[in-house]
Amino acid sequence: MKPLFKEIAACPVCQQLLEWEAETVRCTGPGCGRSYSLAGDVPILDLSEDNGSIADPVPDPNARSGLRRMASSFLRVESSTYKTRQGRERQPRFIASLGPDAIVLNVGAGKTDFGARVVNLDIGPFPNVDVVGRSEWLPVRDHAVDAVITIGVLEHVGDLAETLKEIDRVLRPGGQVFHEVPFIQGKHGSIDHRRFTYQGAAALVDDYELLDEGVAVGPSSALGWILAEWFALLFSFGNARIFSVASRLFSKIFSPIRYFDAILEQRPEARVTACSLFVQARKPEISS
Repeated sequence: MKPLFKEIAACPVCQQLLEWEAETVRCTGPGCGRSYSLAGDVPILDLSEDNGSIADPVPDPNARSGLRRMASSFLRVESSTYKTRQGRERQPRFIASLGPDAIVLNVGAGKTDFGARVVNLDIGPFPNVDVVGRSEWLPVRDHAVDAVITIGVLEHVGDLAETLKEIDRVLRPGGQVFHEVPFIQGKHGSIDHRRFTYQGAAALVDDYELLDEGVAVGPSSALGWILAEWFALLFSFGNARIFSVASRLFSKIFSPIRYFDAILEQRPEARVTACSLFVQARKPEISS
């Protein structure tokens, strides 16, 4: 856990300060007094009984036969999508633009880590995670952060409206948000609720000043993804196990298509069939 998190931490129930003990974290709020556990040095500030991963579990490779391991290795695709250099640099550039003293909350961080001033929150104590919590009840004080980022997260949250409300609560006046959301993609992860057109992405920041928007991952990646799923569906004959293998095979076959995004991503029409989109916006200043 980054020491920075203690500066912004709060009880997810009452938003009061926390007291850090050797093996627990305790809320100091009157009438609350909840205690939370630690996983190593990572606080588990989660009110939900479901602490499972959003992602599907990864089978133990050692449990497979040699032939199955060879097949799995052959069918492995690093990614079914392609982010251009501009796309890969977008989040680090956004964070750098906030200044060296900015505090940033990365909601649903996964394995990403953008530096010492970025607090990583996720639903499990994964590598680089600073705090375990949920987007619907962020364990962060009111107006404590200068920016919030979500990258491929909002499609997974159970209550989108409550998540956006919580992001607004922890964000200081004049602070910024950066959301990257899926549009044309197949289902991924065990929990996957929604997709966003470019209009839907902009609606996420309706009450904010829109600073930037555009394509995060282009239409070629979307096409490769859909083609792989379509051909797998055609040749699996209704068999789920064949479909699983076939989708990986066709994903490998069609994966080169994604590199056309280096040409197509910047065209204005690309947002109509993009794989994913982004929006950047500023919260209004509140007059005293």
